[in-house]
Amino acid sequence: MISFYVKEAFISLKKAKFSSFVTIVTICLSIFLVSVTASTLFLSNNVKRTLIGKFRINVFLNDLTTNSQKNIISSILKKDKRIASFKFINKQEAVKEFIKNTGEDFRGLLVNNPLPSSFRIKLSSNINYNDVTSLVKNISKIKGVQDVVYNEGLLFKILQIIESVRIILVVITILSVILSVYLVYMINKLIYNSRRQIFETMKLVGAKIKNIKTPLYLNSIILGFISVIITSIGFTILILLFHKVYAVFRFGKIFVLFNAGILFIGLFISLLGSFFAARNIDLKI
Repeated sequence: MISFYVKEAFISLKKAKFSSFVTIVTICLSIFLVSVTASTLFLSNNVKRTLIGKFRINVFLNDLTTNSQKNIISSILKKDKRIASFKFINKQEAVKEFIKNTGEDFRGLLVNNPLPSSFRIKLSSNINYNDVTSLVKNISKIKGVQDVVYNEGLLFKILQIIESVRIILVVITILSVILSVYLVYMINKLIYNSRRQIFETMKLVGAKIKNIKTPLYLNSIILGFISVIITSIGFTILILLFHKVYAVFRFGKIFVLFNAGILFIGLFISLLGSFFAARNIDLKI
């Protein structure tokens, strides 16, 4: 019985060569886009964490700020989840940093140290631009704070670009998956309509509904497997080329998981399309 179903599935696909080809290409594209999007989302999170980890917000205190006020500011910063860590820099440490960064020592020219003490804040990795602006606004209102300085423009651009790329990729991927599911649905409808006489005859001789739907599901599984094999070969070639350039990377477990993901995506798209195509099929003649 199984061999009959498989034979019928291949006969059906052979009769719809062009439609099958277009569907396979579209499923391959969808698998590729879903894989690229998933990888990009993962990598963009790492990039975001790395870049935000390098940003620092400098909270400068006025010279009249007391030790008690400094302790209060420190306590407020500790409780804020948007802050990963912070460091207090007193006036003497500020002088050493200035000399180290500029190579100029002003202590022989000025009697008093003009550099303020400050808190240097490291941001939490899951923070967004609105969180940063809100954090800066809140800190600026604390008594004893003279100024809050950070590179607002660069931070905003980085976060905006990352979010825009992620949104665009997700939208394109969703549209591609919908198109693939629709094409699988259409090719199964086309196959069913082209072989309607055979299916109607099966109904007359008492065939069960599963006997009629099974060839359609097999069509989709075959299309999905072919798409998975093509996409997997393509990604394998890309990974091998990448490995030649960056030999330091190891793709052992990642490669296995990646191929498992490709298999799941391909079969999911195919079976979902066939489900929609077969759901209205019944035993009525």
